[in-house]
Amino acid sequence: MANTSNVRALPKANPTIEDLMDLMDELDTRLSGIGNLARVCADIAGDKQGGTVQVDVAAMSGTMSFFAAEIASARTSITDIYQSVGALRHGR
Repeated sequence: MANTSNVRALPKANPTIEDLMDLMDELDTRLSGIGNLARVCADIAGDKQGGTVQVDVAAMSGTMSFFAAEIASARTSITDIYQSVGALRHGR
């Protein structure tokens, strides 16, 4: 199973703009890393155009589970950011 602790949730009690900026920086860094890994996977398949790439089922499942978990974690963080920005906008 993927380690999704790399993208953290905001503290629920009154996050500051600095907290939001830190989270967005972490999120950007993490998503960039995920994108780089996805490009590596695509390059492996791209080197075999018209051919066959043999992949271990467990490895493929693990990779896809990793991507799915990281994306889900990122979406949770983005939801937290939206809620916090809304609260800051309304002075809460």
